[in-house]
Amino acid sequence: MKSLRSFHSSKPSGEDFTRVDNCLCSIKNKISAQSGVSDFLEYENGGIAFSGTKDKPELFFTLGILKSEGKFHLNADIDDEISWYEWNYESQEEFENEIVKYIAPMINRTIKTVTEKKKHKYLRYARYYLSDNNEWILIDEDIIDSFIVKLFLFKDSLKENTKEYRL
Repeated sequence: MKSLRSFHSSKPSGEDFTRVDNCLCSIKNKISAQSGVSDFLEYENGGIAFSGTKDKPELFFTLGILKSEGKFHLNADIDDEISWYEWNYESQEEFENEIVKYIAPMINRTIKTVTEKKKHKYLRYARYYLSDNNEWILIDEDIIDSFIVKLFLFKDSLKENTKEYRL
């Protein structure tokens, strides 16, 4: 009968919420260590803005819990654009490190995001930051050239988006 009760238990426990709090604290500390910035805008709902203003947050980060296959897992997202799910990583630390790796290089910098499509060849995403010498330095890039993706690349295109992230 015990397994039946746990099967119907659909609410996260206090331990799950403690994991969220600890993870959030760890992510903030790691971002501070890497970026040198420790002043973030924190919201009552647990969200954090690493850029912008209280009324218009940017680099808005949220961390929560999702249930999958009977277990509660951490999930995070930034600006409702990029998401991370704990179940995709070997450990919570790896999950945290991937989030920090994405956010930290953007804080207090001008960022250019490039999306390049080559007809039936590949899709490329790249992020750059503007250095003090006015040079664009590559942060990271991802090239997707799987067969399925190639089928949906009907024409060449190049989109650039530049944004400044500061508090």
